[in-house]
Amino acid sequence: MILLDHVTKLYPSDPRPALDEVSLHIEPGEFAFMVGKSGAGKSTVIKMITKEENPTSGNITVGGIDLKYVKKRYIPHYRRRLGVVFQDFKLLPGRTVFENVAFALEIAGFSSKEIKNTVPKVLEIVELQDKAKKFPSALSGGEIQRVAIARAVARQPKILIADEPTANLDVLTKSEIINLLQRINDSGTTVLVTTHDENVVNNLRKRVITIKDGRIVADQKDGGVYRLDRASAEAAARAEVAARVAARLRQAENKNLFASEKPEPVKHIRTVKTEKRPISETPLYSIRKPVKAPVAMRRATPKKPAPVPVMTSRDPFAAPVVSKKAPKASSSPATKSVKAIKPNRSVI
Repeated sequence: MILLDHVTKLYPSDPRPALDEVSLHIEPGEFAFMVGKSGAGKSTVIKMITKEENPTSGNITVGGIDLKYVKKRYIPHYRRRLGVVFQDFKLLPGRTVFENVAFALEIAGFSSKEIKNTVPKVLEIVELQDKAKKFPSALSGGEIQRVAIARAVARQPKILIADEPTANLDVLTKSEIINLLQRINDSGTTVLVTTHDENVVNNLRKRVITIKDGRIVADQKDGGVYRLDRASAEAAARAEVAARVAARLRQAENKNLFASEKPEPVKHIRTVKTEKRPISETPLYSIRKPVKAPVAMRRATPKKPAPVPVMTSRDPFAAPVVSKKAPKASSSPATKSVKAIKPNRSVI
């Protein structure tokens, strides 16, 4: 019924492809969920099927019609074969519930008699027969969604596409909308629903097609469940919390909120060795200058010997001259006596 063969879609403003080699086949009368995060490519697939956008490459076939050969003037006729429930409803605010549903039949070329017979039956299916004369502004969110579904199925299309039909609805209303889609599928209509609601998908247990970053990463034919990467989401949440904490700390430091908490002074420790005492560690300011030993314990240093007069001349009557160079001290404590030169009497 719906066939996508290696479909790729590129937008000029985005370097990454919105769809990247997507291949998909949905059988007639099948109920399928297409799940994925926002921006994964679900809405782009819907736009490809409804001919709002043309693929950059690949082929799309819907109901036996190759969309590549559908000319622009025939696109409205092609769309009448489909039932589309838009995410923003697209109801006419100036018309009643009855008139909104009838408007879809008027465009399809139904007669007034056929419209009067068909609209009440459709409103009965969606359980809005008592709201036929009310305007959309007087309805709740769930009732507006059911009006949009009634307008989509009024022409009894073979394919019904619902883009986020349970968005912004409470749990009970979501269940009612899904049950309504299930009854429409039981009548033989092929239903394709795009959503990111985990509970809705897991409760119905239909075919689940998971799309991520423009690619189909999983296709569960029967009893499918919502299997997106929760670990990456949790890691992203933890990283966001850590970034917020770091930003708060930087902000607090800039405002000097911790200025009163002064750090304790660092004590420099020096290791001192003594002969009798073991090694002790004391602060620098407590170390005293070493005391000098008593005079009695000091080592006696030998005094330099006084200069001895030495005869430097051979004249026996010349006066002795004191030499500036002192004689070398001997190794023994007693110094050797210096022999005086006797006068030579033979000269007289």
